[in-house]
Amino acid sequence: MRDCDAELQEMSQIEAFRRDEEQTPDIRVEPGKRPAEWLREKVYEPKKARTLDLVKRAVQALLETGHQVSLAAVARKTKEIDQAGLGVSESAVLTTQDAYAHYEQFRTQSPRPRRSASAPKPAPQEPRPVRADRNTVRVRQRYLHLTKAELADRLIAQEQAYRELHDRWLEAQHELLTLKLPKPPTY
Repeated sequence: MRDCDAELQEMSQIEAFRRDEEQTPDIRVEPGKRPAEWLREKVYEPKKARTLDLVKRAVQALLETGHQVSLAAVARKTKEIDQAGLGVSESAVLTTQDAYAHYEQFRTQSPRPRRSASAPKPAPQEPRPVRADRNTVRVRQRYLHLTKAELADRLIAQEQAYRELHDRWLEAQHELLTLKLPKPPTY
């Protein structure tokens, strides 16, 4: 006859083994190294197939209902479709080649144009007049979007305009003084 403690221990080992079988290992491979064949077959390929299947079903459902096919919409729809409720993230769609190709084929939104770090816009030659009642909060936000080079160009243009304005003021003051002063007597 077997001991009760031995049977309990064996039952707990069987339960632990079953739990381990149900869980899919989340194993990451270092860049540049190829995963082992068994890992590719047992883990990566099923995940890729699941992602592709959910993306295809989500795109089809979105097209049938007349909704736009975007990354966010696909990710949201896969969570609704997936029986486990997990769905697929946007980054999974982007990194799985087949899923991304399928998404690209049916997407209705075009990608946003990216801001390029091209040559800075030339600063205006003549600084524009500044209104006294301007919204300084909005002006500050606009300046925060400029690059350092663009800010430096604007500052140099403003300093130059100030210098020219100051020179004109000095000339005007000189003319006023010469008009107010009596002319020296001529002998």
